[in-house]
Formats: sequence, C-alpha cells, structure tokens
Amino acid sequence: MEYPDVKSAHIVPQTYLERWAVDGRIGVVQVRENKCLEMAAENVATRRRFYRRTRPDGSEIDDIEWTLSEIESNAGPLLQSLDEAWPFSGEDKRKLAVLFTFQLLRSPRWMDDYIERTRRYVDQFARENPSALTEQELEEQYAHLVSDTYRLGKVLSHAITGAAVFASMHWTLVEFARPLIATSDHPLVLWPGGASRSPAAAEITQIGILDCIEIRLPLSPNIAVLMTWSDEPDNEHVRARGTRDHAANLN
Repeated sequence: MEYPDVKSAHIVPQTYLERWAVDGRIGVVQVRENKCLEMAAENVATRRRFYRRTRPDGSEIDDIEWTLSEIESNAGPLLQSLDEAWPFSGEDKRKLAVLFTFQLLRSPRWMDDYIERTRRYVDQFARENPSALTEQELEEQYAHLVSDTYRLGKVLSHAITGAAVFASMHWTLVEFARPLIATSDHPLVLWPGGASRSPAAAEITQIGILDCIEIRLPLSPNIAVLMTWSDEPDNEHVRARGTRDHAANLN
C-alpha cells in the first residue's frame, strides 16, 4: 500500500482546531517566542514529519500518519455536530473515545515523557543488574526502545486500552455562555487521584488512566467535555453550565 508523503504533521487534528477558527484563521500564542499572531488553521500545531518511522530495511513510511487521518475522518463529523447531537453513545462514543485517546498519545509531551521514562528504566536495570549487559548493549537496547518504529508502535498498542477506558467513563458537556476556552498543543488533561492539586502539566506516562478521577478536553471556545467515573447512565446529567472559574481552571 502506498501512503501519502506528509511533511507537516498535525499534533492536534485540523478538524478539531477548526472549531476555534474564524474565517479559517486562529489566534495563536507562541509561549517560548512570546508572540501573538494569527494563522491559517492548516498551519497550526504542526511538526515536521513527526509521525514518520523507519522500517527495518531503512525505508521511511508515513503509515502512522495515515492511521491518524483515518481516525480523524471517522470522528470529524461528530465533532462538528456536538452541540445538536450530544450525548453520544454506542459506536459514535467509541469513535470519539478513539480520537481523544490518540490525542493524548500522539502529543509531543507523551513522546518526550516516554523517552525520559525509558532512559530511567534502562539506567535502573543497569544498576540492579550490573553484569547482565555491557554498556554498549544497554545503549543498543535503549536506542531500540526509543526508535520511532518501537515508540509509535507503543502509541498504537496503548490506544486500544485507552479508548476502552475513555468510552467507559461518563461524559458531561460543560457549556459556557461566552467564548472563554482556549486550546493548546496538549489539550487533553488528566487529573489523577483524589488528592487536591494545582492545575499543572503532569508526567502523563507516569499516570494510569484508571487512576484519574477526571479527564478534561476543550472542544470549542464555548464547550469542554468532562470525563468522570460517575455512575450516571450516558444519557443523564450530560450537560452542565460552566462559570468563569471553570473556564479559568480549564485554561
């Protein structure tokens, strides 16, 4: 099968970003560069060849990018009909759960955390088993574990479990009277455990989805989805009115 050559990969689906667009353009804040600008939706949240992998024969392939595009095509129409069609159940909820799970796993933060966690794992193995492998063998194993093919394969395998968990949770659409919600390169937020904590980026490879009491995801400037372990059926308590404090917490 021939896969398209993708040079600029979206780390957040364009069909998702378009919900923030006005006349096809989005206001963007580049934090590191300390810049505010306006960009076409197709140019927002991209990384060069981010999902390209190298096969054992040395050839490069964009099959992961193709997989992501198929997922986005399946869920895209549901994103556009959220306001009228909510709540979703059955196959439609599953399609969105897959999209949301991949949004977590496809992110640069997950990739960076995976590499860092793998480094710590290899170092710990070396300390606990000093005679098991030579330093060169350890580095070869580390290089294999963080290679693009192995790492992206982990994205696919983790997504199977993640989507099942997301689809099993209760979803509430939090609606705001005004456009108060922003999004980012890492829009999906895990809220672990029952202990209080300040809003902050979490080391997501260290958090089990089943350990989270909430998962939050903005879906437009006016709405966000809140996933919890409420025992309510999928069609009950599915909408809530958000306040400015809720918006500030989401942002």
